[in-house]
Amino acid sequence: LICCALLFNLFINGVYSSHDSQVHIARITQFNQAIIDGHFPVRWLNHWYFDYGYPTYVYLYSFPYYIGFLINLLIKNPEIIFKVLMFISFTGSAITFYIFAKNIRFKEITISKTAAAIGSIFYVAAPYRFADIYERGALGEALFFVFAPLLFLGSVVFVQNRLKGFVISTVATFALITTHLLSFLILLPMVIIFSLIYFQNKINLLLKFFLSIALGFVLAAYQWVPMVFEQKYIELHKTYFNIYEGNFISIYQLLRIPKEGINIGTGIQLGSAQNFIILIYLIYIRNSTLKKKPQNPLIIFLLISTAFSAFLTTDLSKRIWNTFELLKTLIFSWRFLTYTTFSTAVLAAVFAAKIQKSELKIIAMSAFIFLAIFPSRHYLTGKNWHTFGKEFYANYTDPLKFDSYYLPKGANKNLDKLSLEPLSIIQGQGSVKLISKVTNQIHAEAYLSSDSIVQFHTIYFPGWQLYVDGQKSEIIKDSPNIEGIIVAKVQSGVREIDLKFEETLLRKMANYTTLISFLVLSLIIIFKKNKRVF
Repeated sequence: LICCALLFNLFINGVYSSHDSQVHIARITQFNQAIIDGHFPVRWLNHWYFDYGYPTYVYLYSFPYYIGFLINLLIKNPEIIFKVLMFISFTGSAITFYIFAKNIRFKEITISKTAAAIGSIFYVAAPYRFADIYERGALGEALFFVFAPLLFLGSVVFVQNRLKGFVISTVATFALITTHLLSFLILLPMVIIFSLIYFQNKINLLLKFFLSIALGFVLAAYQWVPMVFEQKYIELHKTYFNIYEGNFISIYQLLRIPKEGINIGTGIQLGSAQNFIILIYLIYIRNSTLKKKPQNPLIIFLLISTAFSAFLTTDLSKRIWNTFELLKTLIFSWRFLTYTTFSTAVLAAVFAAKIQKSELKIIAMSAFIFLAIFPSRHYLTGKNWHTFGKEFYANYTDPLKFDSYYLPKGANKNLDKLSLEPLSIIQGQGSVKLISKVTNQIHAEAYLSSDSIVQFHTIYFPGWQLYVDGQKSEIIKDSPNIEGIIVAKVQSGVREIDLKFEETLLRKMANYTTLISFLVLSLIIIFKKNKRVF
């Protein structure tokens, strides 16, 4: 009910304007069509980049779009599908965090159901959550919040039930990698340190937990293997890895401290309630230290990791970002707020469990809920609501070149200024007729009085294969006049021409690795009674 109340604005007809929402809705529409066209797993978008096509899902996370396809079986409006996915990201994360929090049992820390519920409210009501939904329209990162608590839950459950913990951790790793790999890179070292503390030197448990994460990596091979090893076909070092330089936030914005020239009206901040929780713990630790009371290592870790993550969002950390190449791949420093949103919610749940034992627990709990929600009241609404028809998104071509990160090497960067026929003869005599064009295949008939060169309205990318009269033929990767456009030599006569987008050997191996890994996980579950498995 609280989630529905906080997202009341999401139920307005149409969709709001945000940084990414229009692009995601268009991707959802064309992704669904790609599956209908028989293109699976989806790698290519047919209409993207001015109808020349684009290898979007070779490099971009895909799991949110597969969920969107399932929703599409019931709901055909792509704008509603997008909003349903955002709603799932919100309510789903509240549920997964609650399940995680109420299972925590570490030394003197025991979180009740009520305290876990309060922690989940902190988790969903943080300003950054609304920034992801309404300001950024960041679909993958918003859904990432659903699966993040499950990876920590896996380590917690491992102590009680090894098989259950193993399965949860494996599936959570798979979901996180395929939902938003960059955010997973932030989360992974945190969950490793968390498990090191939580397992309390139980090396056997730790090794099996690491094994579950490793299996999750293998399960997600279809996604990350091409994403990593086919970067040689694009120029991320020019289009992507330098974006971080202009996307730091100031310490004033982070802590929402008013100052001239600082935007404190954005949800991209730590959050007032989160600041308060951290301050309370710092005071508590100071007093405990003076009284020489031992500190809980889990609390200390959460505070230190929160502080360090918050520091990495600010311009004060530029030297660190400039030094470590892996950080540059994250693009936006504020992505570390994904982790601080989680860690401060855990701290809030632990603190709520302490409050629950007091005589004024009802008043204290009510105040705590108010504290979690009230500071975010400014971020609960979307702006500039509008609606477009399905055809708009189905034929969306990214007219502003917003999504130019994955343009293949050597491709002409001004294709939008050209007016090419869908199919044409640029050398030779005859005619060519386009019969059909779907996401992963172009079928044409050619009537040629001489050997000719046929030009396709398609960017070349590894995976495209040419067949003339059913026989594989050579593709010329560059048109004589336009870099990166596919052309082909076709002999005279009446010819059937098919241009098909197929999986490369690397992608096929990655796909089979994923399938075999799911089989392995299924066998582990089936033979759970066999003690030799665990």
